[in-house]
Amino acid sequence: AVGISEITDSITIVVSEETGSISIAQESKLTLVDEKTLREFLELVIQIKVASTEPKPEFSFINPEINKKLEDDFSDVSIADVLKNKQKSEGEEDE
Repeated sequence: AVGISEITDSITIVVSEETGSISIAQESKLTLVDEKTLREFLELVIQIKVASTEPKPEFSFINPEINKKLEDDFSDVSIADVLKNKQKSEGEEDE
């Protein structure tokens, strides 16, 4: 799974036959996740993919440089980002 993520831009989901544990291989990294985190990550990836395939307007009220920056900032989503956001929100719930 890690090998395929090294040579492609794929996200690979691995489920252990023995333990049932779930891992995500992305960008040469294997990350153990729970079901909730997997669901959040996949929903985020799907939302971004759907948004990127929608027709773009022919004009924009935003400066083109800002448009480009926004596209660049949100084009790559990683499981690490999802885990950081999850930990941050769980920390806020504890307070």
